Amino acid sequence: MHNTPRIIAALAATATLAFGCAEGQKETRTGGTTTAGGAAVEQQTPEAGIPPEKIEEVQATFRRKSMQVQSCYSDEMQRTSNKKVEGDVMIGMTLKTSGKASDVKVLKTTLNSPNIETCVVDQVKSWSFTELPQQGYFNWTFHFKPAY
Repeated sequence: MHNTPRIIAALAATATLAFGCAEGQKETRTGGTTTAGGAAVEQQTPEAGIPPEKIEEVQATFRRKSMQVQSCYSDEMQRTSNKKVEGDVMIGMTLKTSGKASDVKVLKTTLNSPNIETCVVDQVKSWSFTELPQQGYFNWTFHFKPAY
């Protein structure tokens, strides 16, 4: 519990961005990964119906808001005192022309923490994304691990 400021400081201090596709994955579009200390977010799979310039804006929203999702992880670790929770949560969502996300759901998880997964979905549902010329589909994977 006394480590929370140190963890948050480490998260803020070590944010980086890298682009690339996972090994063995069909390269239909470059993905992105943001690592924030112990948490990283990665975009995966093609973005159906979203123009390339808007994809970059959607990715920027995920990178900008990643600390909100990190709080889902930190809060659960404090609540349960389980410092070994680690894994990935892939979400899928429909982005409406208004920039609101709908049908946000967990597509795949190795985290196996319903509380964190629900919190991640709720966070993403509350975000405002860029307006789109047409509705589109988007996937994003969050990577969670302790920062120490």
